Amino acid sequence: MREIYFHNTYTKRKEKFEPLREGRVGMYVCGITSYDLCHMGHARAYVTFDVIRRAFEHFGFDVLFIQNFTDIDDKIIARAAERGVPAEELSKQYVDAYFRDMDALNVRRASFYPKVMKHIPEIVEAIEFLVDRGSAYAAGGSVYFDVSKVAGYGVLSGRDTREDELKSRIDDPNKRSALDFALWKESKPGEPFWESPWGRGRPGWHLECNVMSSLYLGAPFDIHGGGHDLIFPHHENEAAIASGLSDSGFARYWIHNGFVTIEDEKMSKSLGNITAVRDVLERFPADVIRLFLLSTHYRMPLNFNTKVLEETAAGYSRFAALRDRLGSIAEGFDTSSGGEADIPAGPGADLAGALVEAAEKFDSALADDFNTPGAVAELYNMVKAGNNFATAVEAAGPGGMDEGAAAAGAALLWSNILKHGEVLGLSFEGARGRADEDPELTEKLVGSLIDLRNAARKNKDFAIADRIRDMLAAAGITLKDHPGGTSWSKI
Repeated sequence: MREIYFHNTYTKRKEKFEPLREGRVGMYVCGITSYDLCHMGHARAYVTFDVIRRAFEHFGFDVLFIQNFTDIDDKIIARAAERGVPAEELSKQYVDAYFRDMDALNVRRASFYPKVMKHIPEIVEAIEFLVDRGSAYAAGGSVYFDVSKVAGYGVLSGRDTREDELKSRIDDPNKRSALDFALWKESKPGEPFWESPWGRGRPGWHLECNVMSSLYLGAPFDIHGGGHDLIFPHHENEAAIASGLSDSGFARYWIHNGFVTIEDEKMSKSLGNITAVRDVLERFPADVIRLFLLSTHYRMPLNFNTKVLEETAAGYSRFAALRDRLGSIAEGFDTSSGGEADIPAGPGADLAGALVEAAEKFDSALADDFNTPGAVAELYNMVKAGNNFATAVEAAGPGGMDEGAAAAGAALLWSNILKHGEVLGLSFEGARGRADEDPELTEKLVGSLIDLRNAARKNKDFAIADRIRDMLAAAGITLKDHPGGTSWSKI
């Protein structure tokens, strides 16, 4: 198995991955709090960890991937009350919406999706243990974790928590310190509740992940992941709780993806710039969205904007163009195999050498802190090699090269693109043709829409022009404006 190195948030350095069990990876990723639709911040997180999982499997590891759903929380209760529906019903609605969005983005499903409501007895048992051990205290019908009992509190986030405590005010009169946090919350009238030794209540946010990760992965386990926004207080508090629950350790490696901004501004409900995944999927294919997300290193901030997505779509069209060229070389070649076929000397040997080099660099990029921009670059290098091969075959002309050998080269190329694209979660469905309409009819319809768009631009009605462009993009058609007019191609 290939050696894999990645940045550990806890130690603040890149480390070689040493699994607890040879050939196996246990990974826990924090899931959504199910009270609203998924936005592009969610898309980045779950595409990131989907690719990390795929990369481990690509390198020969078996991965047990756990992702929870927080299905009871203050936000869920408040939203359910606004709509006059039970909290459980509201939560299910948004869990279902999560699966629709992530399935559409080709995010593979986790091994298990534990939910808080299904693990209340285990959570209560863990709280009792913490109280008995002196790591938590009961007050006013709730239970709080005593942060003062944790020597290394703040190490994960790198925060000076003593200064945080001095600057903070105690927002709950039952808490001994501003840094203490609730493990069990006393339920208010009309709120969902469960019976416990401290009265009717419900779990606090942080403990649930300790309980569910340990139940499904054991303690310690290999990797804990999530968005950068979860480092403090959520993951810091998880690490603190773990020190009270067990002396054997918790997550050995922590991985966090960077923030997402919208047009250079932080996503915020107050700014009204929350961009729902389903809205972006209406305008761009899943492959284009994934390529956009993966073209920035997962730990770096990512600025979401439509212009860059359009540029990504234009780049993605190179796969479709190559597919068309290969199809003209060998109509109906088998893309499921081809690596063992005899390919022609000369251009075929050049192709094989370029593919070997690109594949090695692809693997090296992923093994070095899951460097997806480097891996994406190697996919495009495969496209470049393929175009060079197609040019050589076309230049040879009819009879200039054995047709079977040319087809074998084409199959070798496309099977490599599909294989490595799969590691990044790319299906290339768009590159296989997105419409079944008659080509002549498609030509006429697109031509008419381009004429309408050009007329709108001439009249300075740019809103209409942009709507036509977006509509065509949603149908898998990208436009390119030239001094002499506008050309189009299928994504």
